[in-house]
Amino acid sequence: MEKKLNKGRMVGGCRDLALNEDPSRLLAAFSKQCHHFGVTPTDSIVRSLMTDNVNVGKQIIVCYCEGDEAHFGPGASRALVGAVTGIGVGLPPSESGEPMIYSALTDLRIWNSNVGDEGTAALADMLRFGGKSLRLSMLELMHCRVGPVGALALGKSLSCAMNTSLTILRLDHNSSIKNEGMSALCLGLRTNSTLKDLSVQYCNLNGKEGGDAVSELLSFKRSALATLNLAGNQLGGKGLSRICDGLSKNTCLLDLNLASNGIIGSIPQDVDALKKFALLLAIHPTVVSIDLMHNNIGNEGGRGLLSYRENGRIEVMKVDPKLDASIYDTLVRNRKVGKDKKIARKKK
Repeated sequence: MEKKLNKGRMVGGCRDLALNEDPSRLLAAFSKQCHHFGVTPTDSIVRSLMTDNVNVGKQIIVCYCEGDEAHFGPGASRALVGAVTGIGVGLPPSESGEPMIYSALTDLRIWNSNVGDEGTAALADMLRFGGKSLRLSMLELMHCRVGPVGALALGKSLSCAMNTSLTILRLDHNSSIKNEGMSALCLGLRTNSTLKDLSVQYCNLNGKEGGDAVSELLSFKRSALATLNLAGNQLGGKGLSRICDGLSKNTCLLDLNLASNGIIGSIPQDVDALKKFALLLAIHPTVVSIDLMHNNIGNEGGRGLLSYRENGRIEVMKVDPKLDASIYDTLVRNRKVGKDKKIARKKK
């Protein structure tokens, strides 16, 4: 019996659908594309597609291991994109004649690899060209030498509903992104309404310019971003103050990580930024978790944060336990709890 698929395609017994989800077909296509680009098939991709477990074909983890023949670089990136999208040279089309997109892949995690801007741009093309058939929801490019050009390509691929499948993007430990790359990324993300989790830890963001990029991202009224991890940068008080401007327009963020960002309580400007942040948190409608660990906010900065407690929805406030015990306990242990939570505790 024939079944009608998207775009009016007719296929017998859903044969196209089975091929679209066959890991061995993706491995063969990837190997063919690697040969075309003159690169060695990446061992970790081969392992991911041959592993006998429930995630085979759904999750691909790329990480260079001792003994592997080659790093995952720009050529391998293009080969993987060609295989997933079905647009590579010599790949068989579907029965309708259209490229056969591999639709089973949901998680792509690439760590400690030489992807660079060229490879990142290729992966961005995969997000753009995948259409509704691509179900990729998580992309990690961690310590992959991504710079401003790659960040710009990712931003474009995720702008204005160009891609609606990706909900998690992690770009940690790409120190070459810097403020320029973050601005380029957020240029696209400020019109994205499907991404929920963004992590840019240790990406060399700093000061007002870094904060401005984040502010643009947070101020988009249709944003779905719930988790934002900015740990390990150097945004300082100037960056925090600018982030507050965007957060004041935001109605969806739940979790904000600002650990290790050079916010120092002995600097008056940083204390003022902490006070501004606390006053905003006191009235924010959605934030429930804040991480300010490994910032030397001191007692002055700690006192500046106290007004956040007016918001009973905030469940977590993390600061270093170096403050005076009374300040630390008030900030962390003796937070004001909303009426609903008090009632719930009494019922217990």
